[in-house]
Amino acid sequence: MKYAIIYSSKTGNTELLANVIKETMQGECIAFGKANLSIEDAELYFVGSWVDKGSYDKEII
Repeated sequence: MKYAIIYSSKTGNTELLANVIKETMQGECIAFGKANLSIEDAELYFVGSWVDKGSYDKEII
């Protein structure tokens, strides 16, 4: 299975979680990184962001 992990991390916590997902998932990680990635070939997407007062990071939206 091909998967992509795209995240935005302000304090580093979301990045830590993204790394744990990458280390434990089976299959091929075709994209890992900041929110400016554009990936269409993945079968599964993990998207993470920090939240402030109920709003996500604009890069993730």
